[in-house]
Amino acid sequence: MRPIRLDTRSTTQLTELDRTYRTAREGRLRIRALMVLLAAERGLVAAQIAAVVREHEQTVRRWLVRYRAEGRAGLSDAPRPGPPNSGHASGSAARARSISSRSRVAAMTASITETASFADSTMTGAPASPRASRAA
Repeated sequence: MRPIRLDTRSTTQLTELDRTYRTAREGRLRIRALMVLLAAERGLVAAQIAAVVREHEQTVRRWLVRYRAEGRAGLSDAPRPGPPNSGHASGSAARARSISSRSRVAAMTASITETASFADSTMTGAPASPRASRAA
């Protein structure tokens, strides 16, 4: 395949890409900005960039072509249908609440089971648990 090179970009575009690279919270966006910066500033081709960012050469080509066509906006992920993925902040909070409530339910269930076991043992005279029978 022939190498994809980006035209020399204006200092404004390079500054915007550099800002995106330095401030992006999403790792994927940051890597994509780095790909374009390496092509624009250093004149590297897709194969060389792929070795630096540890991505497949075709992936690098895809993002360089997309940047050339759409600019900085083309580096962001396209919106996906449906609810946010589990990595989303609101998903993390909901997951934490769910885990917390499950552990409370499990603790309550264990407590009720132990209480019932103890009540049974006092009524029948049998040990309350296997541990109690070992201790006796």
